[in-house]
Amino acid sequence: MIVKMVSSTWYCSAQDIIYVPVVVHVVYSSEAQNVSDDQIRSQIIALNADYRRLNADASRTPSEFVSVAADAQIIFYLATISDAGEETDGVTRTPTTHGVFANDDIHFSELGGRDAWNVLEYLNIWVADLPPGVQGFASTPEGIDDTDGVVIDYESFGTFGTAKIPYHLGRTLTHEVGHYLGLKHPWGTTGGCDDDDGIEDTNNQTGPVTICASNNSCNSPDMVQNFMNLADDECLNFFTKGQASAMRGILSTVREELVNDDKGYSVIAGVDFTRSFETRLHPNPSSDGRVTLTTISNFNTCRVFDVQGRPVPYSMRKVDGSWELRLNEKGTYLVKLMGRDYQTTSKIIYE
Repeated sequence: MIVKMVSSTWYCSAQDIIYVPVVVHVVYSSEAQNVSDDQIRSQIIALNADYRRLNADASRTPSEFVSVAADAQIIFYLATISDAGEETDGVTRTPTTHGVFANDDIHFSELGGRDAWNVLEYLNIWVADLPPGVQGFASTPEGIDDTDGVVIDYESFGTFGTAKIPYHLGRTLTHEVGHYLGLKHPWGTTGGCDDDDGIEDTNNQTGPVTICASNNSCNSPDMVQNFMNLADDECLNFFTKGQASAMRGILSTVREELVNDDKGYSVIAGVDFTRSFETRLHPNPSSDGRVTLTTISNFNTCRVFDVQGRPVPYSMRKVDGSWELRLNEKGTYLVKLMGRDYQTTSKIIYE
């Protein structure tokens, strides 16, 4: 097994980042189902943000669960070498006359689907038209065969394009990959307070919770916002430390041949997922003192200093999911953002 060693001041965990190559098989019977490369990239970005706890809505994790919320330190990247040893973009496209895929036909070319790449060395993801009410499904680490992987409906994949509310933030794949890496739903197999998922730091609950509201079914708060629950995408925002450890355990045993770093990309569409804090400032330089600050993580403190290290006044407001920072006077400044366990400093020029 090869695991990438990363030495960085950007995140606090001593664990190694694990890299997993992905192939996306798009199987379509209409052009609408033939999701674009950009939509595929949006899904890979969303998947990595969730598994690295870099999702912008991580700040919405309820306070009672923040202490157990985790960065799994797993990065998924579109394969650059196919199982035939050829260069690839990690995407296959297969037209079909099959129609809706309600069974395992999706996994086999002779049945109108698409054969998997080597299931031991790639996470195979199929995107196709699934029956109404089915957003996706996944195999588990037990009994790996030619159907191993994850299947996602084309209307629940990615963060734009064909993705439809309420499954428009890529969380269907986040959830199903959790199953692929051995996680169960928080209520276990049969449900009820006497059954659970085998993870110590996930609270028991009697069954699925689909409404994003506080719920207490087994004498403790239900983790409604956990990625392995069944609420809408806008509700889900964290894995626990126990879940992260369990998934990494599967990648060190049953699925150890997946782990790869000789072609493991950590920068995907401009986002560096080896960092625990990624910030963009634009425009920079600014001509009017207003700068949009975009981050895929959360912070709790912002400070602005001049080049001599003296604090300077500024104003800040939330605009369409980003922050707008406004400076009062022209000059060069340092913006320091601080989270619970990290900080980053960026330079702004107001000219």
